[in-house]
Amino acid sequence: MRYPQIVQKQCFAALIARYDWRGTRSSIVHDISSVAGVSCPSAVLHNDDTLVTQFKNNKVEYLKQFIFNICPENTNNIGYVTEKPFEAISAGCIPIYWGSFNQPEPQVLNHDAMILWNMFGDNAANLKQVEDLYTHPQLMLEFLHQPRLVENAEDYVIETIHQLENRLRSLYH
Repeated sequence: MRYPQIVQKQCFAALIARYDWRGTRSSIVHDISSVAGVSCPSAVLHNDDTLVTQFKNNKVEYLKQFIFNICPENTNNIGYVTEKPFEAISAGCIPIYWGSFNQPEPQVLNHDAMILWNMFGDNAANLKQVEDLYTHPQLMLEFLHQPRLVENAEDYVIETIHQLENRLRSLYH
């Protein structure tokens, strides 16, 4: 995941989401749509059937055709990070992320390789960056080729797994 395979991108951005409890996802899509159209193959703002018909619900394969993946969390809680940014990275997309107070997995994810959305503030700089990356292919490729994980991320993940194993063992002894 540190350097995902970058394939030719034919499409601008996608949002895959079943819920939009507070309108967070719709708001981001609305803003990003000022640059280009956003594909939404799930329940939220549905306008694309190909995730099911062509990609058989394989989100990562579907996302590989997109430059950006709009992947906000349902809620903004410190330490709450789901699969969303990791799926975007695995697909070679640039994650447009909101959640975990915009500090998602700081010991793992390179925040410079993401666009961190400000739900309660000005996103003019984010929109400008999205537009610049979209309209300048060389700039986009440079951005996409950044390491997606911070240095020593793998060691942190392995250590965290070992700590969890030790805690589980202590519960059974």
